[in-house]
Order: sequence, then structure tokens, then C-alpha cells
Amino acid sequence: MKTNYLQPHYLKSLISSDEDFVSIVENLISNDSVTSSTLNEKDYALAVVSACIGSNGLDLFKKVIVQVLKDKVLEVLELCEIVYQSQPFVGLSKSYSL
Repeated sequence: MKTNYLQPHYLKSLISSDEDFVSIVENLISNDSVTSSTLNEKDYALAVVSACIGSNGLDLFKKVIVQVLKDKVLEVLELCEIVYQSQPFVGLSKSYSL
């Protein structure tokens, strides 16, 4: 079973301000994306990290990479390669802050 690298506890700061939004996002990241994905754990982690880069989600990117490294799903060199390969697609301004 794939580990969910987008755990709902990352949304704690939003809970008091918009419970409906948090509920929708929790369902998406805890149920829909994990259970319907046919990717193996490594490819799923690569997709999540790449999505964080593409959307300029630096705060979530930092949390996700800590988790994938802790779970030994990806190695540091693999994460570096994702950042290097993303630069031509997302542009220097987005990849520079990573």
C-alpha cells in the first residue's frame, strides 16, 4: 500500500478558517488520489514532488521531501534530479527557490 505523502495534518492552519475546504482536500489527498492511483510507491512520490514544484508549493514540497526521505522511498540524488529536470519546464524563478 502506498504511503500518503500529503497527510491532512498539513492543513491544520486552515481548519479554523474553512472547514469545508479542508474536508474536500482531505478526501482528495487521503482517499481519491491514493486509492485510485495505479502508480507504484516511488512513482507516486515522484508525481507528488513534481506537482509541488510545478505549482510552486514550496511549503508542501519541504514537508513531502522530508517524508519521502524518511520512508526511504526516494534518495537525495533522485530529488536533486527532479529539481534539475523540472527547471526547463517550470522556469528558473520557480526552481530557484527549491
